[in-house]
Amino acid sequence: MSVLVQDYFISNEIDAIKLLEKILDDKINIENLNIVVKDFTPFNLHVSGEKYHQTITSSVMKGFLEMQSAIYKTYSLIRY
Repeated sequence: MSVLVQDYFISNEIDAIKLLEKILDDKINIENLNIVVKDFTPFNLHVSGEKYHQTITSSVMKGFLEMQSAIYKTYSLIRY
């Protein structure tokens, strides 16, 4: 018996939030879900100030790393 895999395309933050809501509301079975990220707008951030001369401080970088870790953990919780 073959299992039908459902492709779900994400191309922006709204698509990602809608998918997360459907998963949390049990409207999508994640066992057979194939998430396709396509043409997702890159995340750009410009930080300016007296302390930022073409670089960021370690405390700002720590925040970025924590955000990245939270995204990975959220994906893992949903997927596995």
